[in-house]
Amino acid sequence: MAKPLEKISKEYPNRGPLSQFRFEKSISFNCLRCGEAKTSKLITIYSNDWEKKLCNGCYGNLLSIYDIKGGQLRLDEKAEQLLGLLEKYVDSNKVREKVKKLNIANNKSSFLTPSSLRFYATSECVAETLTKDPNLDWSPAIIGLCKAFELELVELFINPLKEHCKAVKFSDQDLRDKDFGKIAAYCSGKPMKSPELGVVNHFIQTAVNSNDRFENSSFLQEGLKVFINKFPNHGWLINKNGLNAGIDNLTKNYRNKAAHTDELSKHEYESCKDLVFGENGIMWNLILSLKMY
Repeated sequence: MAKPLEKISKEYPNRGPLSQFRFEKSISFNCLRCGEAKTSKLITIYSNDWEKKLCNGCYGNLLSIYDIKGGQLRLDEKAEQLLGLLEKYVDSNKVREKVKKLNIANNKSSFLTPSSLRFYATSECVAETLTKDPNLDWSPAIIGLCKAFELELVELFINPLKEHCKAVKFSDQDLRDKDFGKIAAYCSGKPMKSPELGVVNHFIQTAVNSNDRFENSSFLQEGLKVFINKFPNHGWLINKNGLNAGIDNLTKNYRNKAAHTDELSKHEYESCKDLVFGENGIMWNLILSLKMY
């Protein structure tokens, strides 16, 4: 559809790739993002293309994404706010239906924790609405995939490590350590929220690469080492090309970019999904590494 012939009564300042116009008369169109038929005097154009019209609701959603990504918050705070948007995009009934479909299509999904599976399903639901134009910003959907892995990592690895560490006596040096002190504090039972991907990654990286620190830390020796040795397939957890490399890839190439000003595409969503949930995805390697058999 070309530019409407109706007279424009007001043109608003551009916000990223979004240009909004108010017409004197209402215009009927199909929204690029939600696909619904709309009639309104207020229309938003995506990327200066009059074939790509957005309704006011979808304009607000996209604007929220740009405002978060361009803001001054810390990376982790931006990621949390984008997750909040992700969950608002999709009706909860659609998410429940997507969970059922994922379990039917891929029985691997049955091994995921409920919260991790919910974020995976929500990301897939949002992705389905974005396929109408692969150039729309896929950041919230990508953040959802990253959150799914983070939740599984905490639930299967960090929280059981914390439970194991109830019998460990933590030194002040462990709790103050600049590289793994946050994980040590969490595992010692201090009241704090569960660690994020970057914090876990730095902890694993230190444990893998610093032999001296490993030998002199009661947390790493009596806590981490004894804990992971219970699992016969734990090699991937401490291999430099295993968990550490996987989280590094996920954070640097997807999560961090999604929370910054980069506009991520369908291609990057598919690449991120393959990294996490693909045939050799880090999600399945994590689960296999933490099985007792």
